[in-house]
Amino acid sequence: MTDQELQELVEKGTAPESRDARAYQTAFSALRREPDFVLPANFADRVVASIQARYSSRDMAWFIGGVFLFLVALVVAMLLTGFTPSLGVFTFLSGYPGLVAFGAAFILALQWVDRKWIRKTAL
Repeated sequence: MTDQELQELVEKGTAPESRDARAYQTAFSALRREPDFVLPANFADRVVASIQARYSSRDMAWFIGGVFLFLVALVVAMLLTGFTPSLGVFTFLSGYPGLVAFGAAFILALQWVDRKWIRKTAL
Protein backbone atom coordinates (compact mmCIF):
# COMPACT_ATOMS: atom_id res chain seq x y z
CA MET A 1 0.00 0.00 0.00
CA THR A 2 1.42 3.40 -0.97
CA ASP A 3 1.56 6.40 1.33
CA GLN A 4 -1.11 8.16 -0.74
CA GLU A 5 -3.51 5.24 -0.40
CA LEU A 6 -2.84 4.99 3.35
CA GLN A 7 -3.50 8.72 3.79
CA GLU A 8 -6.80 8.44 1.93
CA LEU A 9 -7.87 5.46 4.06
CA VAL A 10 -6.94 7.30 7.28
CA GLU A 11 -8.92 10.37 6.14
CA LYS A 12 -11.95 8.13 5.43
CA GLY A 13 -11.52 6.33 8.76
CA THR A 14 -11.17 2.88 7.20
CA ALA A 15 -7.42 2.40 7.60
CA PRO A 16 -6.10 -0.99 8.74
CA GLU A 17 -4.53 -1.06 12.20
CA SER A 18 -0.81 -0.45 11.76
CA ARG A 19 1.95 1.73 13.09
CA ASP A 20 1.94 3.89 9.92
CA ALA A 21 -1.82 4.40 10.13
CA ARG A 22 -1.54 5.48 13.78
CA ALA A 23 1.24 7.92 12.81
CA TYR A 24 -0.95 9.44 10.09
CA GLN A 25 -3.91 9.67 12.48
CA THR A 26 -1.75 11.41 15.09
CA ALA A 27 -0.39 13.83 12.50
CA PHE A 28 -3.84 14.61 11.07
CA SER A 29 -5.36 15.17 14.52
CA ALA A 30 -2.50 17.53 15.40
CA LEU A 31 -3.03 19.43 12.16
CA ARG A 32 -6.75 19.87 12.84
CA ARG A 33 -6.13 21.72 16.12
CA GLU A 34 -5.56 25.46 16.06
CA PRO A 35 -2.29 26.65 17.56
CA ASP A 36 -2.67 27.97 21.10
CA PHE A 37 -0.60 31.10 20.61
CA VAL A 38 -1.33 34.42 18.94
CA LEU A 39 1.22 36.60 17.20
CA PRO A 40 1.32 40.26 18.18
CA ALA A 41 -0.35 42.69 15.80
CA ASN A 42 2.96 44.29 14.77
CA PHE A 43 4.82 41.00 14.21
CA ALA A 44 5.12 41.39 10.43
CA ASP A 45 6.27 44.99 10.79
CA ARG A 46 8.97 43.97 13.26
CA VAL A 47 10.21 41.18 10.98
CA VAL A 48 10.41 43.51 7.99
CA ALA A 49 12.17 46.19 10.07
CA SER A 50 14.77 43.72 11.30
CA ILE A 51 15.43 42.48 7.76
CA GLN A 52 15.73 46.03 6.45
CA ALA A 53 18.09 47.01 9.26
CA ARG A 54 20.32 44.02 8.60
CA TYR A 55 20.46 44.52 4.85
CA SER A 56 20.77 48.29 4.96
CA SER A 57 23.86 48.09 7.19
CA ARG A 58 25.34 45.39 4.96
CA ASP A 59 24.58 47.41 1.83
CA MET A 60 26.14 50.51 3.37
CA ALA A 61 29.29 48.55 4.25
CA TRP A 62 29.56 47.26 0.66
CA PHE A 63 28.95 50.76 -0.70
CA ILE A 64 31.65 52.32 1.50
CA GLY A 65 34.06 49.52 0.64
CA GLY A 66 33.37 49.94 -3.08
CA VAL A 67 33.86 53.71 -2.98
CA PHE A 68 37.11 53.27 -1.04
CA LEU A 69 38.46 50.70 -3.51
CA PHE A 70 37.39 52.88 -6.43
CA LEU A 71 39.33 55.82 -5.00
CA VAL A 72 42.39 53.64 -4.39
CA ALA A 73 42.23 52.37 -7.98
CA LEU A 74 41.82 55.95 -9.25
CA VAL A 75 44.89 57.16 -7.37
CA VAL A 76 46.96 54.16 -8.52
CA ALA A 77 45.89 54.67 -12.14
CA MET A 78 46.68 58.38 -11.96
CA LEU A 79 50.13 57.70 -10.50
CA LEU A 80 50.99 54.95 -12.98
CA THR A 81 49.90 56.89 -16.07
CA GLY A 82 51.24 60.29 -15.07
CA PHE A 83 47.81 61.88 -15.37
CA THR A 84 47.68 65.68 -15.15
CA PRO A 85 44.20 67.12 -14.66
CA SER A 86 43.05 69.83 -17.05
CA LEU A 87 39.75 71.02 -18.44
CA GLY A 88 41.03 71.26 -21.99
CA VAL A 89 38.91 68.34 -23.13
CA PHE A 90 35.76 70.33 -22.42
CA THR A 91 36.69 73.37 -24.55
CA PHE A 92 34.37 72.17 -27.34
CA LEU A 93 31.42 72.83 -25.01
CA SER A 94 32.13 76.57 -24.97
CA GLY A 95 30.80 76.82 -28.53
CA TYR A 96 27.45 75.24 -27.62
CA PRO A 97 26.13 76.83 -24.41
CA GLY A 98 22.50 76.49 -25.54
CA LEU A 99 22.90 72.81 -26.26
CA VAL A 100 24.48 72.20 -22.86
CA ALA A 101 21.68 74.10 -21.09
CA PHE A 102 19.03 72.22 -23.09
CA GLY A 103 20.65 68.87 -22.28
CA ALA A 104 20.78 69.63 -18.56
CA ALA A 105 17.17 70.89 -18.53
CA PHE A 106 15.99 67.86 -20.52
CA ILE A 107 17.65 65.41 -18.15
CA LEU A 108 16.15 67.21 -15.13
CA ALA A 109 12.71 67.19 -16.79
CA LEU A 110 12.96 63.45 -17.46
CA GLN A 111 13.89 62.83 -13.83
CA TRP A 112 10.94 64.91 -12.66
CA VAL A 113 8.49 63.09 -14.97
CA ASP A 114 9.88 59.74 -13.83
CA ARG A 115 9.36 60.57 -10.15
CA LYS A 116 6.02 62.30 -10.60
CA TRP A 117 4.15 59.92 -12.91
CA ILE A 118 6.10 56.82 -13.77
CA ARG A 119 7.56 55.61 -10.46
CA LYS A 120 5.53 56.91 -7.57
CA THR A 121 7.60 56.82 -4.39
CA ALA A 122 6.49 54.31 -1.79
CA LEU A 123 5.60 55.45 1.72
